[in-house]
Amino acid sequence: MSIYWIGFHWALDIRNGFGFDVEAVSSQATWVIDDDGLSACAFSGVVIHLPFLVFKVGNPVEIDI
Repeated sequence: MSIYWIGFHWALDIRNGFGFDVEAVSSQATWVIDDDGLSACAFSGVVIHLPFLVFKVGNPVEIDI
């Protein structure tokens, strides 16, 4: 589940872990669905791992091949 708000994509996911962790990522792989269909992108932003939840704030970045 994700929304676009104040210039960032905000996402909430479920995970099986129960620890706490904060990461700054610039190349985490993610899938994007747009007008052209499904494509792979890199996610650049902050990832917060909470017990059984992953909270992401940032933006997808196109990968130039």
